[in-house]
Amino acid sequence: MSFILNLPWTIVGILASVVSFPKNITFHKKPFAFVLHIRSFWWYSWLPSMRGVRAMAIGQVVLLGPYILPKDFEHELVHVEQAIQTPFIHPILYFIESRKKGYRRNKYEVEAYRRAENVYVENKKIFIYGAPGVGKTTHSLALQKEFGYPLVEGDYLREVEAQKEKTKEEDPFVYVGTKEAWQLFGECNEENVIKGLKAVRKSMNPYVLREIEKHPGNLILEAAFLDPEVLSKKGELILVVTPDEEKHRSQYYAHRTKDKYSEETFIAARIIQSYLIEEAKHYLVKVILK
Repeated sequence: MSFILNLPWTIVGILASVVSFPKNITFHKKPFAFVLHIRSFWWYSWLPSMRGVRAMAIGQVVLLGPYILPKDFEHELVHVEQAIQTPFIHPILYFIESRKKGYRRNKYEVEAYRRAENVYVENKKIFIYGAPGVGKTTHSLALQKEFGYPLVEGDYLREVEAQKEKTKEEDPFVYVGTKEAWQLFGECNEENVIKGLKAVRKSMNPYVLREIEKHPGNLILEAAFLDPEVLSKKGELILVVTPDEEKHRSQYYAHRTKDKYSEETFIAARIIQSYLIEEAKHYLVKVILK
């Protein structure tokens, strides 16, 4: 009976998933729910108060966005159970409760956070990293459009912040990218490429941490030199990778001249990517394939 009474809202949820570019659909048995992974909440996140929405339940439909955090799914299933307990009128009761107490303090959210053991993330930091040429900037801009968070790129930190304070003689690693730093150790091989990556990270870490302090609220920070060991407890880590070498090569040379030097730096970028993939296994990192 509850499913029938919730059917109008469930249909609304299905329609919402259609305009959200669904990727796949599954079914959850207890409580029964249609579960859809979608590409974007574009139709919802234009509201300033709702920017950053990651998931939602409408009737007995759960919509999971591309940037869900652990426990978000369990959280929305609690809302489905609430809808089953008070069929048809639950969205109305939720709206009234939210108007009285706000999102975080309304009793339905309090119950969902408690039962799902979820954590309310008010000020979110997103760190996007990866080898050169994999699409980090494209992904960062998409996130910025989705969430409305301020975006800081690695080039700004290196060229405006770090190079303003240090000369090339004082610290040469703030003057080179991760794909070129191997040159300061010798020829282009795996050992020197990884040495170069670590050296650039060490030099840039203070500027990364300083930038985070400048943004007590939400932030998207994108750079090839981000260090998951330093940032793992400060926000969400996203590693962007392009496993297919030819696709990576095509993306890499989209804005670069193809010559002997750039071919060496592309080889370095591939070495860096392999290292980052292995390194990510030791941290809580979301890997995005491009």
